[in-house]
Amino acid sequence: MGKENAILSLFKEHKVDYIYNSKEQIILFPCFECFDEVEMCTNTTNWKCSKCYNNGNLLSHIRYFNNGHILKTRIYNPKREKKKINLMIQNLIKQSPEMKEKLNNIELKFNELLQYFEKKTS
Repeated sequence: MGKENAILSLFKEHKVDYIYNSKEQIILFPCFECFDEVEMCTNTTNWKCSKCYNNGNLLSHIRYFNNGHILKTRIYNPKREKKKINLMIQNLIKQSPEMKEKLNNIELKFNELLQYFEKKTS
């Protein structure tokens, strides 16, 4: 078990957008400098941005926030986006009941497509 509780607690306290993957023992979050997606190991807390080469660990996060910085940017979260799209489809169904069958088919196909890619990438 890594230091994920300390990291996640710090991120929640400072409202940092992140994705926690317990199986791979990583946390994805936006880089402090370029806001690109960065991967942190929960065992070592080490991370390095592949875009701007900024790097650090849990202590660099603590220093960053103690210096009054705020990290307001978001990273792309596929689960959150899927939920938003499905909600948009449901809202369209409510607005246009005559399109219910077609919109339900779109939603079904969309979710099947995502399941296919989830299986391919896992």
